[in-house]
Amino acid sequence: MKIEESIENGTVTLKVEGNITSYQGAEFLNAVIDASTRGDHVILDLTEVQSMSSAGLRGLIMGYKNLSSRGGTLELRGVNQTVRETIKITGLDKMLTSE
Repeated sequence: MKIEESIENGTVTLKVEGNITSYQGAEFLNAVIDASTRGDHVILDLTEVQSMSSAGLRGLIMGYKNLSSRGGTLELRGVNQTVRETIKITGLDKMLTSE
């Protein structure tokens, strides 16, 4: 997994490449938490992510909680059908903004 970060006008964008498995879960979680402390709006570009384990879902939940407690937002972009179904099954789709 590879994560590239960019910041523009208070928006932190994380472009994630590769699968988010239990092995990379901590790295993903740390990147999302870090981004959520430095911006009011975080965009996760998941265009290059083929699958996401429960460890990835934990990163989404923690990022969402950090941001929403301050009135911020977590937005997902480029979510493929497999990852979208995983998010939907957990009910996270009702909390997260997705393009």
